[in-house]
Amino acid sequence: MIPDDPASPTAPPNAEGVLGRIATWTDARLPLPAVIRAIALESRGRDREGLEALADRIEAGDPIDQAFAATESHFHGALRRQLNAACQSGGDLRAALPALATLKAAQRRMRRQLFVTLTYPLCVLAILAVVIVFICWYIVPNFEEIFTEFQLTLPTLTTFFIETSHHLPGLIGLIAAGMGGLFVAGLIPGLSRYVHWLATSLPLFGRLWIAEGHYAFAELLGAYTATRLPAPQALRSVGAGLFDRNLARAALRAADRCEAGQTLGEAVGGSIHFEGELAAMIADGEARGDLPAALREAADVYNDNRQNQVTFLVSVIPPILIIAIGIFVVVMVAALFLPLIKLIEGLT
Repeated sequence: MIPDDPASPTAPPNAEGVLGRIATWTDARLPLPAVIRAIALESRGRDREGLEALADRIEAGDPIDQAFAATESHFHGALRRQLNAACQSGGDLRAALPALATLKAAQRRMRRQLFVTLTYPLCVLAILAVVIVFICWYIVPNFEEIFTEFQLTLPTLTTFFIETSHHLPGLIGLIAAGMGGLFVAGLIPGLSRYVHWLATSLPLFGRLWIAEGHYAFAELLGAYTATRLPAPQALRSVGAGLFDRNLARAALRAADRCEAGQTLGEAVGGSIHFEGELAAMIADGEARGDLPAALREAADVYNDNRQNQVTFLVSVIPPILIIAIGIFVVVMVAALFLPLIKLIEGLT
């Protein structure tokens, strides 16, 4: 068993940890098969079988990419994608794995931040949806019956609210079904690209999704270009490691443009899916002859950008939620009780 630090115990195994430990100990010039076998002892199930088989293949003399191709069916989804991206870097795990480990750790922290940020608002929205359905199904019909019985002339607001209440439960169900359908579609390889493209246009969250994808792209491309990997091959390796499948497809198309003779900056700038700022930083790095440094700067910029977006969401979502609930309560009270007030005034 090989720890991250010889003086400290090993961290619990996970996809980021496996990549990070392989990168750390291969960088220390330890034999790669021995490192993989040691890490396999910390893993379980299919991952353990896959790591042991991968070590056997490498020890037998297979190139890393061929060894992984023969054993990839043993790995679960996350680790399989990450190892595949690393192997496509031309076998230079010392460059690919640290970048992948850093990227996955950063993405994991981002998911935790978003979970903490969104859990409370989502719970409030779920409870609010249940309350609205209850009001529409049980409260509004009683008021409507009273209004009909006394033959009241209803204000426009009341008429609008009653008519809306007839359709609101179905609309809430449709929205919930749509969100569930998009989540499932995002897990299907052929459809995930369209879901990820749609995510870029979401109110509030679109900018965060764009910043996250560009950060991952710049982080991985910087690692691959640092190994002097040709631009087309580097872009294809990046495409294999990106979670955003829409951006991954854009990276593959940029690779084709590079093979056609365009520079990396021109190829990236020629896609509507990459921001002009990123293309400009890449072009500047090419002009200075230090592309990896320019990509690291771009990764830092987009990392700061996504952190700022999370901070923005934390500060904006609660007020929006409070305002929305307040508007609904005011409209409901006004719509249902204004006719009753007029009725009482008429009786007195």
